[in-house]
Amino acid sequence: NLPCRLPTAGNARVSRADWAEYCCPRLAVPPERIDPSGIAQERKGMTVAQKKTHVLLDPQDPPPVEVVNAASDHPLLLVCEHAGKAIPRALKDLGIAEKDRESHVCWDIGAEAVTRMISEALGAPAVLQPYSRLVIDCNRPPDAADAIPDVNHGVQVPGNRALTGSARAARVAEIFDPFQATVAHCLEQHP
Repeated sequence: NLPCRLPTAGNARVSRADWAEYCCPRLAVPPERIDPSGIAQERKGMTVAQKKTHVLLDPQDPPPVEVVNAASDHPLLLVCEHAGKAIPRALKDLGIAEKDRESHVCWDIGAEAVTRMISEALGAPAVLQPYSRLVIDCNRPPDAADAIPDVNHGVQVPGNRALTGSARAARVAEIFDPFQATVAHCLEQHP
């Protein structure tokens, strides 16, 4: 059994600077880069205008993925796709009421806490995704109709109606892909 070897020890976060390097060049990028999906590398040849068309996350938004106990050699990998209820600032709360953002409509209440407790108790690694399933459900194929729902549990989600291809692609590239790539990387390193 091998640990999930990410470039930092212990708990590792894919930093905003790493994901924002291609959309916010003013940020300093730490030397211990984590780029599991290769998005930053792909985007190096793009013009500034092309890069800005895919900006979703800004420096105040949480990173798209967190790995807990990354250096663990425990044989179990915990994965929590619905750990959080974060909504990128650019999406302005998706147009839904605060009571709905705090409810099961937006996230799996307690999933993050339970995953962290199990991870700590077992010393097992865990991959957490902090964004609301209403932004993009990382437990669905990104092209599935319910991956970015315009109605969930009877609640209308105005911010998900009539999305352009580039708006959908930004959610996939900046949230879904980094999460899935991190899970895949940990599974490769931690069979």
